[in-house]
Amino acid sequence: MLLNFLPPPPKKKKKKEMEELFLTSCFLQACAVMVLHSSANCLLLFGGWTHPSLYPLHQSWRLFNELHQYDLGSNRWTHVLPASSLKPPAMAGHSATVHFETNMVVFGGLQKQRSNIGQFSSSNDVWCFNLVSKFI
Repeated sequence: MLLNFLPPPPKKKKKKEMEELFLTSCFLQACAVMVLHSSANCLLLFGGWTHPSLYPLHQSWRLFNELHQYDLGSNRWTHVLPASSLKPPAMAGHSATVHFETNMVVFGGLQKQRSNIGQFSSSNDVWCFNLVSKFI
């Protein structure tokens, strides 16, 4: 008896189904940080890392500097874009908190070094994102 351990191939989804899937889910990211922004009734997810894919082997993992918001009332994810071009570097393993319901403060984490490809270092950086004006 042969057992098939592979999942069945995914069914083709219509464009509308794909849009709904994107709006209700967020991409899988490890070592990201999530905080509660209670006055906006939402969760905020920042940073993290993932492998691009399983193949080809020996790929470098990818760090993120994206901020996503999960609305607890509507059960939807949205990508939050800052009002300015200034953004923190991509990072993982950092910590964060919401301060006085107006600022998200992010500290530390693992960041990619600009000089060496594939090299990472720990950081003591502090970044503040104003949740009202969307400015860093």
